[in-house]
Amino acid sequence: MSDMTNPHDRLIRETLQDKEDAISFFKNSLPEKVIELLDLNRLELTQSSFISENLKAEQTDLLFQIPLKSGKKANVYLLFEHKSYLDEAVFSQLLGYISAIYKSQYKTDKRYSVVIPFVFYHGERTWTLGNSFQDRFILSKNEEEVFKKYIPDFELELFDLSKVDLNRLESITLRVILGVVQKIWEGDSSFLGYLGEVFELLTGLKNESKRVEIFQKLFLYIFNVREIEPT
Repeated sequence: MSDMTNPHDRLIRETLQDKEDAISFFKNSLPEKVIELLDLNRLELTQSSFISENLKAEQTDLLFQIPLKSGKKANVYLLFEHKSYLDEAVFSQLLGYISAIYKSQYKTDKRYSVVIPFVFYHGERTWTLGNSFQDRFILSKNEEEVFKKYIPDFELELFDLSKVDLNRLESITLRVILGVVQKIWEGDSSFLGYLGEVFELLTGLKNESKRVEIFQKLFLYIFNVREIEPT
């Protein structure tokens, strides 16, 4: 599947490949306790890929390396899920990615860094899958108490676009792009009205070349998505 047939993936991927936008995004989406420990201004997008070619058609392969203020390093892994239905396989997929990352870390450095699974969700249905892998197991209280030590548990950080107030974002780029993604399935009159607000917001972006770049990205995104039905 090409980028052109996966416009949500392409738009978010390109947006977060910009270091300033990625820093701004995580500063406004990660828990405060996590942010306090990370030196986000030194965030780097790694070139490593741990996702199979088949999965690349559905998920965004972005792995960020962020130094801890203590001097060690943590990796923030961002998985962008753009389907409009809830996919329980996201937990097993993340587990596979995390395992591959740790395997690579140990092979290279003979040590492990923290990996934070991060899911960007903008499906039409409410997210009901929770945040913990262990919670996906159907066990009695007694069974859970006995078997939980054998389950490789982890929690994901969920960014549910439908519940986000974009006005709290400092970055005009993020407010514009995520706003369009948030409103993309609304009716024509409502969506066109929102586009007027977007264009007005973009006038506050002083960098003319970036304004043009955003216009081009949004035009391509809207043209592709509004011509198809949500999957």
